[in-house]
Amino acid sequence: MSQRSTSPSSASARSRCRPAFPRLLAGLSLPIAASLAALAGCADPVVIDSNSDSGTVVKTDGGMDAQPIKYSARTTATADFQSDASMPLWRQWKRDPHFVTDQNDQYLFFAGSPYVTEGWTVGYYKQTGAAPNSTSTLQQILLSGAATWDTGDMTAPMVRVNVGSSKFTLYYAANGAPGKPTYVNQIGVATSQDGRVWSNHTAAPALSVPAFDGVMDTSSPTTMRPDAFGVTDPWVMTDGSETVMYYAGLDCSAGTSCVSAIFRTVSADGGQTFPAGSVVLAGRQGIAEEAGGVAGPSIYVANGLYTMAYTALPTPVQRNRVLLRRGLTSGTIGIATSKDGKTWTNAVASGNVLIGKGTTSYSLQGAVSPSLYLSGQSLRLYFGGTIDQTNPGIFYSLGSADVMVQQ
Repeated sequence: MSQRSTSPSSASARSRCRPAFPRLLAGLSLPIAASLAALAGCADPVVIDSNSDSGTVVKTDGGMDAQPIKYSARTTATADFQSDASMPLWRQWKRDPHFVTDQNDQYLFFAGSPYVTEGWTVGYYKQTGAAPNSTSTLQQILLSGAATWDTGDMTAPMVRVNVGSSKFTLYYAANGAPGKPTYVNQIGVATSQDGRVWSNHTAAPALSVPAFDGVMDTSSPTTMRPDAFGVTDPWVMTDGSETVMYYAGLDCSAGTSCVSAIFRTVSADGGQTFPAGSVVLAGRQGIAEEAGGVAGPSIYVANGLYTMAYTALPTPVQRNRVLLRRGLTSGTIGIATSKDGKTWTNAVASGNVLIGKGTTSYSLQGAVSPSLYLSGQSLRLYFGGTIDQTNPGIFYSLGSADVMVQQ
């Protein structure tokens, strides 16, 4: 069953009963506008899919849109959640945002780290009746269970609400597995009934990579596949009858440099485990912003139109925990659309970048890790912004942006 939650502005939508997505509909051809408007309308209450799959996808236009949708973005001038020295220390740096709602409660999940000893864990801000802010309720996620593969950094959280028997289902990336180099990430799953006490499904990852022949950065997988050197950035959704995961996979088979691509895989057990997937989006040849590949998928689906925001990497990343982490935070944000979730087309209104580095003072080094969501009647996203301070290192903050449709 598809995950659903009430829109943050459903009360005002009920009282006014006006067409949905005014910003998105402006300037669109009639078939496109009708397709998007069908998602919300004036139902009482207005219900949106906070996991961005709109339930069972219906291709209302039969793939015959007269004109493709193109997007632009307008970022906030200052970060919504600044890198700061406040307590608790684990959230001084912030990266990898994921926004989700549950009735009137709104959550911003993220990975946080202290300044001095960089080590990432996951937590969230929670706000009732409004968007989360830096003074909202703050909760760190500490997992229980017998898992040993995720003893290193814990990053890239993605959360589903009220799916199956658990209130929260958390997907995340982590490293630290015995017998593997420290840069190698795998994807895990944990559940909670209250958002405070979390348990692992099993001691094994939900999506693992092959065994390695050693623990050095130069060690190699014993079985080769396109994502054999690490998987991260999970985005899980219900698409029709399938539980689908999009994720970033790392290919370092050419040597010390690695290229990232976005994969798609389907679970056979409702989202507890996933097999290795197939590439659905790779860095485009000849596009400088994507010379190192793509990562960080975030997907919104309405009436057969899939929209994916993603991280574009300008250079290949390295087989090293610190260098890999830095490489994944120095990109830009791109956006693409699809009719089936498998074949994607660039959907930036102008050029190749939806949000570039240097667009704001908090993203001089990079704008990465987007999280698409619907806010009332407008499409928005959170993203990670980085500043390279050289001596103290990279400063990580979280910003947001309005996403608008243009012809």
